[in-house]
Amino acid sequence: MTGRASSLQELWTKEVGFQFHILKVGSVFKNSSKICFADNEGKVRIWNGTTPETVLETKGSSICALLLADVTNFGSIDLITGDSEGKFVNTSKSVKLRSLLGSITIFSNNEILSKKKFFSQEVSALGLYIDAAENPYIVAGDRGGTICCFQPNENPWKIRLTDEALRVDRGQREGVEVFSIRVLDTLIMNDASGIQSHYLLACDGRFLHLFSGPSRLLSSKTPGKINTLCKGEFTASNSNIFESPYVMERTTSISSSRQNFQIAFGSQDGYIYLLGKDLQFVRFIQVGYPVTKILTLPSLYKDQKTNAIACCGHFNSVKIYQHGKFGE
Repeated sequence: MTGRASSLQELWTKEVGFQFHILKVGSVFKNSSKICFADNEGKVRIWNGTTPETVLETKGSSICALLLADVTNFGSIDLITGDSEGKFVNTSKSVKLRSLLGSITIFSNNEILSKKKFFSQEVSALGLYIDAAENPYIVAGDRGGTICCFQPNENPWKIRLTDEALRVDRGQREGVEVFSIRVLDTLIMNDASGIQSHYLLACDGRFLHLFSGPSRLLSSKTPGKINTLCKGEFTASNSNIFESPYVMERTTSISSSRQNFQIAFGSQDGYIYLLGKDLQFVRFIQVGYPVTKILTLPSLYKDQKTNAIACCGHFNSVKIYQHGKFGE
C-alpha cells in the first residue's frame, strides 16, 4: 500500500431520512453485525442492512455518547446511551432558562433496563471499567468534569476531576478551567512480579488520571487536548518507544481474550501519542491537523503482526498509518 488515495467498493447505500451524529457498528443484544444510529431526539435506530430497523427511545433528548458492552451478564451485548435532558428553571428575575442535565439509559434485549440521572451537565463520554474480579462497570463523564462509575443495579461512586486538578496544581487556588471528560477506559497493568492490577483511566482537557475506585493514584499532564484513544500493538517488540507492559482487554466481547496492548491517543494538537513509561506521552505520529477519532486496524502487510491506525479529524480524508508512517 502506498500513500496514495485508495478506492473502496460500495456494498450498499441507505438514505436514512433523519439526522444522526453518532454511529456504532457491532453486536447488540443477541444479534451481530448491527448498525446503531443515535440522533438528537433521544432515539437509537438499529439496522443490519436488510431487516426493518428497530427504534429505541431513551425518553430523553440529544444523545451525546453510545456504548455497546455486556454490563448485565445476561449473555448478550447491552446498549447504553448518555444524553442531555432539558429542564426549565426560574432565575431571580423569573426568566426561564433551559438547563441540560445528563442521564444514562441502559437497554437490554430491546427494553429499558434502567435510567440513571447522575449529572448536572450533559454526558460527554461513556466507557467500560473491568475490576479485578472481572465485574463490568459503566463509567460515564460529563461536560463539567464529573465521573460516575456504577453497575446497573447499584449506587455509583462519583468524583470531580476539577477537584483532582486542584490537587495536582497545588499553587492554583482559583479560576480552574473546567474541561469535559473526553476518554474513559480500563487499564490493566502488570507489576514487577507479574501481578495484574485493574485501574480506571480518565482524560479531560489537561490531565490523564489513573484511579483505583474513587481514589486517584496518579495524574500526568497531557501535551494537548486528548480527543480519542485506541489499543493495539503499534510498534515492534524490539522498539524502545514503548517500555511499560500494559495488558488491555477487548471488553465489548462477551468472551474476551487478553493480550499485551499499547494505548494510542489522538490529540487536538495534531499528534498521535503512545502511552509510555509512568503514564508519559511519547510522540508517535505527526498528522498535522487536529485528530478527533482513531481506530485500530489489522496490519497493512501480510508478513507483519503490528497494527495500523486509521484516523480522521479536521481534514477531508481518512489517514492510515503503520509503524508511525503514512500508508507506505
